[in-house]
Amino acid sequence: MAPSTPPTSDSDNVVIRALSLPAVAPDRTRARSRKLDVGDLYARVNNTTLHFALSSVDHRGRLTSRQTFGHLQWHPGKALVGTFGRNYLLLRPAPDGELTVGERGRLLLPSNLLHYCGIGTHRQTLLIAAADHDMLVVHPQQNIAEMVRGFHETQFQRNVHGRVSGDHR
Repeated sequence: MAPSTPPTSDSDNVVIRALSLPAVAPDRTRARSRKLDVGDLYARVNNTTLHFALSSVDHRGRLTSRQTFGHLQWHPGKALVGTFGRNYLLLRPAPDGELTVGERGRLLLPSNLLHYCGIGTHRQTLLIAAADHDMLVVHPQQNIAEMVRGFHETQFQRNVHGRVSGDHR
């Protein structure tokens, strides 16, 4: 007699989903699903009005931003798919998406997806919503620091250039 497998509970299913990477469509390989067209992302982000928010991921892997999801009109039950770069996550609606906006404006993200994108629990994340393109970019804290450093470096370079050239724009 074969041993019986105990039935899984809803909480078991949540844990299993949290530990799994998003599903890969049958016609795609996992390697192809990880690639992101950075040029397309650049064009979309630089060609639209952006909504910014700071959030963090709790110890269960949930990202909470009711205001941002509302801005994108992503109501509870909205299915999303995550495309990820090495240091950020791009979320878009998809009818067969593995991720779902929860009742309280929370989105449970798999732990290995968070790890791959460099998003740590209880660390600040920068959310950039582009409603015209129905997408959300999630940046980890290290990207925020890099953006701020880049901004200040640019300001410093302009200041030095202005002093040297006499151009005080």
